[in-house]
Amino acid sequence: MVLLYLTACEAAPPWPAHAATPRDIAPAVLFVGPPGPLGAAADGSAAKPFGTIAEAVRAAPAGALLRIAEGTYPETLVLEKAAVLVGAGVAKTRLVGPAGQSAPVVRVQGDARVELRDLAIENAAVGVSVERGGVRLQGVALRELTTSALLAHDAEVAFIDGEMLVIGGGKEGVAVRIDGGSLEMRRSVLRRAGRRAIEIRRGRGLLEAVEVSDSALAALQALDGAEVTIEGGRFERIGGSALYAGAAKLTVKRASVSNAEYGAVGFRGAELELRDSEFSDTRVASVGLVRARGLIDHCVLARGGSDAAVVITEAPGTVRLVANRIVEPGPLGVHVTHATVVATDNSIAGASLDREGDMGDGIYALDADLSLERNEVRGNAGSGVTTARSRVRLMRNRFSSNGRAGLVLLDRSSASANQNRFEGNRGPGVQVAERSAATLLGNRFSGNQAYDVDPVCGGGGSVDVRGGNAFLGPAEPHRSCE
Repeated sequence: MVLLYLTACEAAPPWPAHAATPRDIAPAVLFVGPPGPLGAAADGSAAKPFGTIAEAVRAAPAGALLRIAEGTYPETLVLEKAAVLVGAGVAKTRLVGPAGQSAPVVRVQGDARVELRDLAIENAAVGVSVERGGVRLQGVALRELTTSALLAHDAEVAFIDGEMLVIGGGKEGVAVRIDGGSLEMRRSVLRRAGRRAIEIRRGRGLLEAVEVSDSALAALQALDGAEVTIEGGRFERIGGSALYAGAAKLTVKRASVSNAEYGAVGFRGAELELRDSEFSDTRVASVGLVRARGLIDHCVLARGGSDAAVVITEAPGTVRLVANRIVEPGPLGVHVTHATVVATDNSIAGASLDREGDMGDGIYALDADLSLERNEVRGNAGSGVTTARSRVRLMRNRFSSNGRAGLVLLDRSSASANQNRFEGNRGPGVQVAERSAATLLGNRFSGNQAYDVDPVCGGGGSVDVRGGNAFLGPAEPHRSCE
């Protein structure tokens, strides 16, 4: 929910000739000068400004505008009524924590709605705290705070065109903690902003064009029923999962995530929706879904880590992969365990062998149900698809130039393959072993360097080669164990 703070001129309807003019009914405007001893005649006027912000807050009626001159103000403020505090700019008006005090520099409570503009809050434990009510910060810098920049409970918070720098040294604390209520953050930068840069519990969140870097654990954590949407923005150099949802819904659109342990993780009942985003240079995986639902749509996942580009484990519902480009994902492109996955129009290329010379598959599935349609799986060091104790349906896919087979079925897996192309693989086009079974209809085999179809003699596999299959050599079309 967007918080609106309007001046009287902005909020009022056109003025009839007989009505009071805007000047007559404008909200009170109080002025605060450089800190120093109060003059006896100080009244908050432009000519006789208050010497401290606290003095102006005490004197201001609800809805007043407080104009704060250039200077450094070592104060803690408690606001229990509506007010707008406007500084002379983040480099000029600085609110700092008084020495020896741990209270927030600005505390908003009692359902008050407050706006802060064009100032900096620095050198304290906590910058701003809000209990109910709401606060809008525009053009505000929160810097060098030892615990948190912004704490809110059941409040509406907007942070626009601002920055948060060096919160907890980038290794401790939470820069922004929202418990209930809402957070709207636009066009803002968070650098070295706490162990967790943003944490949202139970509330709603919108992050638009936000940049987060150099946090020790997470750029964003959405938890305990939160619903958060990210539109655009960059998230980089994060120590753990850059974007994390636990029992929450997280939607990410047009974002860039790089240099993290995981790009995005959904856990324990979370719902993760990733669209038109890029995940790159992760140390473990680009995307992880553990007991979570998910959609990954038109994303680029490049240079994955020690596991895979996408890791899916024990998903409670169908996970959909649509039109993604997976490049150099690490040992596996997509790693599926105890889950149902529908993958359509994806490209998976460049999976590499692990240290033992194993893996390297475009897709590896264990105890899974896969439906693959119109995917291109090529140039992987292992096989295109390897399954164990899984069921797979293949329709109009292309498996080409993989280091081993196009498709490998192990440990009682089953597959139906219709109108696929198996081309130029260094092993068989289709390999069936360990009591697995495959049904082939209307597929095209060409240029595979071993058998086009290999049921692995003595492996207990069976292959039903039905009509419409084309075998164009030079490999043998089918291996016979008789």
